[in-house]
Amino acid sequence: GNLPGGHIVSDLSSWEADRLTAEQAREFLDRYVRQNTADLPHIRLEEHVVVVRHTREERALYLGQAHDAPDPGDSEAFSTDENVKALERLLALCSHFQSGGAHMAEDAGTECQRISDLKEKRVVKASNLLGRLTRVLCLLTSKYRNLPGAPSPPQWKSDLQRACEAMKASA
Repeated sequence: GNLPGGHIVSDLSSWEADRLTAEQAREFLDRYVRQNTADLPHIRLEEHVVVVRHTREERALYLGQAHDAPDPGDSEAFSTDENVKALERLLALCSHFQSGGAHMAEDAGTECQRISDLKEKRVVKASNLLGRLTRVLCLLTSKYRNLPGAPSPPQWKSDLQRACEAMKASA
């Protein structure tokens, strides 16, 4: 087919061979496109195919959001506000690079970096919380051991004790 700008695409078989792309395109058309013809003679019908090649960053953004969103073909896909918002974010990525947050990203690379930074902060926060909780468990375990008549600890407690000792050694 002819593309705007005079580009000609003669072979779409590589795109059609990609099952994921073909399936998602089919699901999108089935859900959102009502018809491709109209009985309006004063409006000229013009059909064309636009091939979009995503950069690695654009594909990473889209696939990351697709992983978080429900399958649009699933009967439960639109059952909750959370699911609807996830699908809206996925659709928004088709036109711009903002997967969330207050500001619009300049490009997909900037948005990937923002998301990476966010995830890294979450990992650090979870790691810090785990460290604090481990210290609390160490403290409680040492206090429990000193109680009169305390029974011998089960296996998980000895595993916890080894973790506490390893943590003390690394501190």
